[in-house]
Amino acid sequence: MQKGKILLLNGVSSAGKTSLSKELVRRMPDFFHFSVDDFDIMIERMEERDNQRLIPVPTEQFFHRSIAMFSDEGINLVVDHVLHDRETLRDCLEILREYPVFFTGVHCPLDELDQKGKSQRRPPNWPGKEPAGFCS
Repeated sequence: MQKGKILLLNGVSSAGKTSLSKELVRRMPDFFHFSVDDFDIMIERMEERDNQRLIPVPTEQFFHRSIAMFSDEGINLVVDHVLHDRETLRDCLEILREYPVFFTGVHCPLDELDQKGKSQRRPPNWPGKEPAGFCS
């Protein structure tokens, strides 16, 4: 079976990755949207955070392996992701090394990010949540 194609959109929070992903999927009906935010929600639902019963592996590691699993089944994905640190980037590159993946940086002007952040009630030190150099 031919591996599914992966279009991985990477950028800081509120850069427009989800909106862009959904529009791309609308225009490319052979692709499905797969978001790290949605994946995080699934993991949070499995955990019992109030009781400190947590899954002891970074969510991103499961996410990268899930991307590979879908591709192995011939499923094309538009992936909405934040490669926010060196370990996340390293794991992503290692796991998807043999896959047909196209990495794309999603950029947005800082004043636009600031406006989006205010409307989404981001923490006061936002933007800057993701280290420089990992947003594209």
